[in-house]
Parts: sequence; C-alpha cells; structure tokens
Amino acid sequence: MNFMVGVENSICRIEDYNDYKYWYGRKAFIRVRKWSFMDYVLFVLVNKGRSCAIEIEEYVKERWDDESKIISKQALSKQRLKIKPKIFKDMNMDFISDVFNSSEFEHDFKDYTILIVDGSDLQLPNIKITKEEFNVTPDTIVYTQAPSVKASMLIDAKYNLVVDAILGDFKSNERELVKQHISNIEDKINLEKTVIIFDRGYISLELMLFLENKGIKYLFRSNERYYQNEILTMKSRDETIQLEINTNRTQNIKDKNIKKTSTKPRILSNKNRQTPIR
Repeated sequence: MNFMVGVENSICRIEDYNDYKYWYGRKAFIRVRKWSFMDYVLFVLVNKGRSCAIEIEEYVKERWDDESKIISKQALSKQRLKIKPKIFKDMNMDFISDVFNSSEFEHDFKDYTILIVDGSDLQLPNIKITKEEFNVTPDTIVYTQAPSVKASMLIDAKYNLVVDAILGDFKSNERELVKQHISNIEDKINLEKTVIIFDRGYISLELMLFLENKGIKYLFRSNERYYQNEILTMKSRDETIQLEINTNRTQNIKDKNIKKTSTKPRILSNKNRQTPIR
C-alpha cells in the first residue's frame, strides 16, 4: 500500500479539523493574523526538527513564497500554546482508520494484521507542568524528582506504523495499557482479523481471556516457568493445548467481567519455531 496516498488524503481534508473545540479559549484565533489556526497546525506536522527560525522560513517559502508572512519565534510559541493536543490525536486516529480500512491496504499475513506491543520507562523534562500531568511529587529544598512515565506502543509489524501510543503513570501496569490500546483502536481496526505479538512479561491468564473475548488472536513469548505442567504434556513441537481455568488461576484476576468468563485460551510452547494461524 502507498502510505503517501493516505497522507495526501489526510492533508486534503485537514480543514475538517479547523474547529474552535481544538482551541484553548473561544477567541484564541479569531483575529486576522499572518498565520491562521491551521497554519500553526500544519507547521507542527511538517516540522523537520531544525532550528525554529529555519523551519519558519521554509514553511513560509513553501506555503506562500512571501517574506512578509514570516513571523517571530516568540509569536509562533505563543500561538502554539493555544492549540489543544487533542487535534493531533484525532488526526492520527482518523489516519489510522483510513489506512486500515482502505481498499488498497495489504494485510501483513493471510488476511491478518500483525501488531507488536512493547513498553518502556521514559524520563521526561523536569518542568512543573509535566510533573503535574503525571502526578510527580513536588520539588522541595532538598529533594527533586524528574517525571518518569510508562510508555507503551502498538505497532504494525509490516509497515512499522505506530497504531497507538500511550504515556501512562510510571507505576502503570503494562497489561492494563494493552487493554487501553485495544479500547482506542477497536472501532478503527477489525480485531477479529488481528494478531498481537507480546514479549516476555506480558503473559497472564487475565490478559489472554480479555483478548479471547475481543476475538483477537495472540502470541506470547514466555519463560519456561509459565504453565510448566501443560507444556510437559506436549508430544510435539507444534501442538495446541488448553488451559484448565480453576479457582487457583482465577483468584488474582481483578476484572470481574473477565473472571466470570468460561473461555479457554490456548498457549503454545515457547520451543515452537513457527506458529500457524488456525
């Protein structure tokens, strides 16, 4: 699939987002200025990460080729603060939906979309607004703590496209972030034609039941210490087994709705080299 077509289509309808609901303040962009609200939005999207002055000059040249449209760095920063981040989230999710529902979209494997999920701990700039956003303990005379977050991303394996990204509290549970990923994309992607691949540390009965209830196929990379008894009963390298769900295994499930389910998830030995889609 040609993703540039999708990008061009998104840019062509960018005026759909020209709405005051994305402004901080109903009067933020009502005055006639050199740049409109959507110019500031476009500037963020096409920014290549160079110095602000160079980026402004290049944007003006490409947009109007009129030096009278050049604005100061201070003016740019002031106006950008009036843009709600929600506009970029909405644009991204609409783009993802357009891509995965396009007639030109080529699935990753046998009509399935293969997604990979992983998380990481990140440290953010130690500024007041960021510390407040992520509930970091305020600085004192003798103690300061930089804001740390749990970052999680859901990525398409074939196109390296970030389908969903979350910055959660540092103490966030990565499995709960997976559930949030699914919630964010379930009306954008056909979950029943999706396979999610997980690294070590994600495997749990609660998460498997959650995925089963959503109709999502999955593959967990696990240590041999998980489900040892079931794995020992396998007679071949590629065999499907079922986990018996009993009181001992469900006692740690926190989600009451998941706890009531009787679905039996499957697990494959981590010795497998190739796992077919069944």
